[in-house]
Amino acid sequence: AHVLDGVKLIVPLPATVKQAKHLTVELRQRSLRVLAHGEVVLEDRFAEEGWLSVDASYWEFESEPTEEIPGPTLIYYLVKNDNFQQEPLYCLFDSELLGGPEDFEDDD
Repeated sequence: AHVLDGVKLIVPLPATVKQAKHLTVELRQRSLRVLAHGEVVLEDRFAEEGWLSVDASYWEFESEPTEEIPGPTLIYYLVKNDNFQQEPLYCLFDSELLGGPEDFEDDD
């Protein structure tokens, strides 16, 4: 789902995740990685360069079911860089272009 100045990314989590301390979240200019209890839940590279404001982006943890997801979720608000002029984002992740997650070396 798109928010006014970025993207609201909803990541379903395993039912065993009861608290935010069970998560490791790594956001970089070109990639996002989410681990729950040390296991990778999401790992992908962003398809566009320069659109993301890492410092302004933030996440929230929901332990209770919501209308959108029936279990624990990570909701990441990926905020658009004010200097990025291209509208709208064509796609968020490389895997959307390539058809599946790809192994990658993080160059950030």
